[in-house]
Amino acid sequence: MGPIIISMDIESLYQKVIEDLVKGKRPHLELSTEQIDLIKTELQNRSSKKELEPILCILDNSRTLSYEFYPGLLNILKNSKDSELLVMCLGASRKHIIECRHKDGHRMEIDFLNTLKELLKFDHYEVKEWTLRLIESLGSQSIFLKDDVLSIKPKLTIFNEHKKMTKELIELLEKRWAPRRGNE
Repeated sequence: MGPIIISMDIESLYQKVIEDLVKGKRPHLELSTEQIDLIKTELQNRSSKKELEPILCILDNSRTLSYEFYPGLLNILKNSKDSELLVMCLGASRKHIIECRHKDGHRMEIDFLNTLKELLKFDHYEVKEWTLRLIESLGSQSIFLKDDVLSIKPKLTIFNEHKKMTKELIELLEKRWAPRRGNE
C-alpha cells in the first residue's frame, strides 16, 4: 500500500508543476519535511528515466532547498549515460547542491567537483553546456576545474547552439580566472 501512496504523491506534485508550466506560470513548490523525505527516498530507489523525470522536474521547480537530495543527484550524475536525464539532473543539482551549499556557507565536496570534471568529457554538448553553467556558479571553487574546462574549448561553433554556448561559458570563465592587474 505504501508505494502506491508515495507514487501518487510524487505524481500529484509533478502534475501541479506541469499545470503551472502549461499556464505559463513558474511553479514554486514549497516542500514539506515529509515530501522531502519521500522525494529523497524515491530519488535513491528509482533508476529509469521515466521514473526519475517527474522527481527531477519537481526538484527543479521547488523553492525549498534541501541538501538531502545530494546522494541521489550525485548518483545520477555519476552513472547515467542519458543526456536528457543528465541535463535535468544538472538543473536540479544547481539548486539543491550548489545554491544550498552557498546558502549554508559550505564548500562543495570534492566528489561533486570530480563528477563535474567527468561530465565535461561527456560526448553531448548540451551536457557540457549545463556542466559549465554549474561550474560557473561555483564561484572561487571553479578554479579547481580550470584545466579541464580549458581543454574542452570548441573551435568551430557555427552549427551547434550548445557548442556555441559552451565556448561562450568557457570564455566567461577564462576572464574570471585571468590574473587581475593592480592600478598602474
